[in-house]
Amino acid sequence: WFSTNISSRAVAQLTRDNKACVYFMDAETFEGLMLAGEVEVLTDAQSRQRIWRDGFEKYYTGGVNDPDYCVLRFTSRRGNYYCGLHNVDFDL
Repeated sequence: WFSTNISSRAVAQLTRDNKACVYFMDAETFEGLMLAGEVEVLTDAQSRQRIWRDGFEKYYTGGVNDPDYCVLRFTSRRGNYYCGLHNVDFDL
């Protein structure tokens, strides 16, 4: 779950093509994880409230109901984990 502006370039791109990936890495241990899947753009009250945090009003002056605030729900379908020179692909 992520949050962003409905007016963002990312939301425009995800509306056209909802495929995405999320990547995590640890430079010290040379490990990484890539998850690939789809993103849903959510604007319902329950999803907005779910990840709203104090301080977000700095970016969304209308609070949790600001019309430019949305939630992105990422669902992973497959992934790749690497450690050193070893790679493992997997399905979820």
